[in-house]
Amino acid sequence: MIERTKELVEKRYTKANGYENDATVIYGDTDSVMVLFGPKDIRKCMEMGNEAAAFVSGEFINPIKLEFEKVYYPYLLISKKRYAGLYWTNPDKYDKMDAKGIEVPSRAPYPALCGCYGCAERERVLQGGADLW
Repeated sequence: MIERTKELVEKRYTKANGYENDATVIYGDTDSVMVLFGPKDIRKCMEMGNEAAAFVSGEFINPIKLEFEKVYYPYLLISKKRYAGLYWTNPDKYDKMDAKGIEVPSRAPYPALCGCYGCAERERVLQGGADLW
């Protein structure tokens, strides 16, 4: 199902079909799919997320239904289950800074640095670092 969702999204949301960017599914597992649509406008991304959820749901049999939940922007994806980003459910103000799996263990060789990696990544996300989505 994830592969079919990826195929449907990446085939429909393309420059050739009139969209600003070619969409890329950057993550997918049993209960979630993360799509990089490209626009930096949160409202536009939310519209595209809702549209994609409805489109893909229409391609599957009932009762399978995808639901749009949120936008992460900016977003730092390090690896599966390791990411940080501003979590948006309302296009006017982000809900929170969300981070998973990027904390430094408390047994770091230099105790004064414990947690600094997480702090540095938080600041990069909040400042919209150049290498973030």
